[in-house]
Amino acid sequence: MSSLESTLDVHLPGQKFLVLIFAALCLPVVYNVLFHPLAQIPGPFLAKLSDLWHAYHLSTGTRHILLCDLHDRYGPLVRIGPNTVSVNTNEGLQKIFSATSPIDKSPFYQAFAPGFHSSFAAVGDAFREKKSILSHAFAQKKLDAMEVTFMIHIKKLCEVMKSQKAVELDECLSALTIDILLDVCFGETFDLLSNPIEKSKEATLWRWPVLQKAIRILSSKYTTRDYPAQRAIGAMLKQRQNASGREDIFNYLLTAEKPGSGEPFPDRELFGEAIILFVAGSDTTSTALLTTLWHLLRHKHTYDNVVNEVRSRFKSIDELTYKEAQYLPYLRAVIEEGLRIFPPNSGFIPRQVVRSGRPFILHDMEFPVGPVQTEIGVSNMSLHRNPLYFENPDQFIPERWTDGSKAKRDRPAFSPFSKGPRSCLGRNMAYVEMTLVLAALFLELDMEFQDPATEARDGYRPTDSFVLPFLIAT
Repeated sequence: MSSLESTLDVHLPGQKFLVLIFAALCLPVVYNVLFHPLAQIPGPFLAKLSDLWHAYHLSTGTRHILLCDLHDRYGPLVRIGPNTVSVNTNEGLQKIFSATSPIDKSPFYQAFAPGFHSSFAAVGDAFREKKSILSHAFAQKKLDAMEVTFMIHIKKLCEVMKSQKAVELDECLSALTIDILLDVCFGETFDLLSNPIEKSKEATLWRWPVLQKAIRILSSKYTTRDYPAQRAIGAMLKQRQNASGREDIFNYLLTAEKPGSGEPFPDRELFGEAIILFVAGSDTTSTALLTTLWHLLRHKHTYDNVVNEVRSRFKSIDELTYKEAQYLPYLRAVIEEGLRIFPPNSGFIPRQVVRSGRPFILHDMEFPVGPVQTEIGVSNMSLHRNPLYFENPDQFIPERWTDGSKAKRDRPAFSPFSKGPRSCLGRNMAYVEMTLVLAALFLELDMEFQDPATEARDGYRPTDSFVLPFLIAT
């Protein structure tokens, strides 16, 4: 008997400890699956337990495709994290991004320029201050004045492509968009198009993964470590601050004064805005151009139609202007269809339900505003491929954007640059750049896949952050 008692004395505390550990692990699972305010929203089981599921698929670059599949399976609302819901309806788009909704930007956006204040992540008055300044910089009248700068780089692109039998289009377009962005925003350029191979190391500074990694590491002003991206941006900003009279986009921030205090924006805020201009304006535009061209080259009849339209209006690239090109209906339809079938931000655009004293209701579901705030957002690619709004959504059909088509009536569901007061300030610049680049290429070149059998089938595999290259013959 004494032996049994001693055995129990030894093992019971250990068993109790194991029970406590088991309960600590299981209770959150039970709560998230059965009792969480979002428990009734369908979605993958693992997504209900942890944000690791979402993070994994984001890291693989397949999230946008997975979200399309999940919405096809579960419907308009899909739970993709313990506190995160994806939406793919026009109703969701309009409500989430409405100026009157109890919703604000998610902390997710702070990751784009960690440690630096930028308009991309700002909320409230801080955002309104920056928007009032930058909206003037991106006004159509200002962009019209920059058209000469656009065309200098676009003509150089055409020269580079004509000088070679075949080119990797993603490299050319990436170099072009970076050169244009640096020139119109900062009055600087790496001139990547002149020698893209030798300058490839410089180009990588401005591609998503490297730039983000460098900025994450260098989030402290007082760090003693030195990274090329940080050094390059810092040197460029210093040079711009010492210059005067330049009429580029960044000049609006350099010369602006904070409302109330009348003081200039501090260096950390200027640095943050510089990062956002690079991130938001380079790969997004080159990806949109690449998507559009790949689909055109797969559909010879569509390609011939848009080329004939452009060549019937302009006899040479020297005649090309945005003022005239924007009124070519089929070219505009091609651009819209490229932005629809693979929007620049193809994944998930998150917002956060904030405490406002009233619930946020969507599709008869009430989203809580408790201590743990709900993150809700639109899956852009899934919305653009929702058959409720776009017939044959997986097919590249520019005709859907011509007058009288159903897509024209369902245009509110089209959101390549987001919606509402937080929509992309650079959307006008994107349309100018895409219009001029495509029209110039159609005037100067006859393009086709170098290897149609493989390029048309395997050459283009879009991910959340980049597009693999394909070769075209020029």
